[in-house]
Amino acid sequence: MVMQHAGSDRDVIKNANSGENANDRKNDVRATIDELEKLTLTRGQFDGKLDLDRLGMSGHSFGAITTQAVSGQEHRLKEQTHKDSRINAAITMSPSITPLAGASSAFASVKSHGC
Repeated sequence: MVMQHAGSDRDVIKNANSGENANDRKNDVRATIDELEKLTLTRGQFDGKLDLDRLGMSGHSFGAITTQAVSGQEHRLKEQTHKDSRINAAITMSPSITPLAGASSAFASVKSHGC
């Protein structure tokens, strides 16, 4: 499944509010997983086809930033968390550099499950 976030492509390039857009994207992830959970509970086209106990996410560039956030990267404002514990694996392509003191601090709550 590929998520398309409304307003996060051309609008970002045209100096849209990227901070607000970033929060919207994180909320989109949560809402999408919530909807997938609902779909697995109903008989229909997804019946028996989704294993939400093994859920992964990937993203490139702004998508990588979103993936980092929902996978457990610490936010600049530590009281804000966007981690979704339902995500078990993450691949980031062209990820961001953390604005915190260092990667070990920013990614401390991201757990490796091995390959």
